[in-house]
Amino acid sequence: MNIDQTKLLLSVQRALLFSITSIMRFIFVEVDSDGTLKLLVYVQNELSEDELDLLYSAAGEICGDFVELNDSDVEIVVSSDSYEGLKSLKHLVYAKAG
Repeated sequence: MNIDQTKLLLSVQRALLFSITSIMRFIFVEVDSDGTLKLLVYVQNELSEDELDLLYSAAGEICGDFVELNDSDVEIVVSSDSYEGLKSLKHLVYAKAG
């Protein structure tokens, strides 16, 4: 999939404004070869329905910016592991200190 990575990252930044809550630790993003937007979100605790809605809405906003994107996949992982031990995607777009 040939999507301008700068435009993708700007879209992600815009979509995540006011969508990141205090229990989110890391957010990764990439577009796979079949045109699926992948968001991988590491959290400290289970997310509430409102927090899940924020992330699904952000994914929808990003997909709306690119006609090339066919679908989105938001994966939520509850983990207290250090950054080095985590599965990641192409771009780290958010990291919480501490």
